[in-house]
Amino acid sequence: MKKIESKATPAETKDNALTEVERQTYDVIAGYISSHGYSPTFSELCDMLDVSSKNTIEHRLIRMKEKGALTFEFGKARTIQLLGK
Repeated sequence: MKKIESKATPAETKDNALTEVERQTYDVIAGYISSHGYSPTFSELCDMLDVSSKNTIEHRLIRMKEKGALTFEFGKARTIQLLGK
């Protein structure tokens, strides 16, 4: 898997700090957006993160949304927006 570096960071406090897996997901999304100009689909995230289930990606993104790291619209493709500051 290709490692994608990102300088973008979400606003983090003690209560909403991202886990290592969430940080990796955030960085992959940031790198994809930087390269392509739009966000990846759940299927593309599965491929990039070596995850077999789109449901796993959805639950991960929901947790990240609750922590204020990103936002996305359910049922719509390419709507992930990073909220890093």
